[in-house]
Amino acid sequence: MNPKRQHSNGGGDGSSDAGLYTWDLNTDTAYADSALAALFGIDKTLAEHGLPLQSYLDRVHADDRPALAGAIRKAILTGEPFQESYRVHNADGEITRILGLGRCFRDTNEQPRFYAGIVFPMPEERTGEDGLLWQCLSALEMAKRDGRNDVSALLAEAVRKLSGQSPAPFLSLAC
Repeated sequence: MNPKRQHSNGGGDGSSDAGLYTWDLNTDTAYADSALAALFGIDKTLAEHGLPLQSYLDRVHADDRPALAGAIRKAILTGEPFQESYRVHNADGEITRILGLGRCFRDTNEQPRFYAGIVFPMPEERTGEDGLLWQCLSALEMAKRDGRNDVSALLAEAVRKLSGQSPAPFLSLAC
């Protein structure tokens, strides 16, 4: 089965934009912007006012949930940056592959408190500079998994330059 992909429709629904989130672990409330809400098929007002994390996990493709849950758990326990590629269902049931980057923050007692991050929709066709960006993101993911921090730092800088984004989300991956 070939999953359908979301594309920017110019309608301002945010489905082709990167989305931001913050999860308060003490209250299990995840706050997200309209772009992330569109990717996950969740009402943007509800997302902005906060929902239990399970509301988002329910939108993740069933085959990807165990690996995603494990990666989130690992990031919370270790404090290491999170990076995972997974599929989500939007409100129309279409599937989009996204790349999630995040980090767990601890309070003054070193207890996990907040988890914040960004998700990027991965385009179906990767050509030109866009293709190079996604190839670098894939290589960055592999370098992190293999513990190659030296290579991760170089790839994070390349991703930052190619995407034109602030270095913050990518530099945390190179730590």
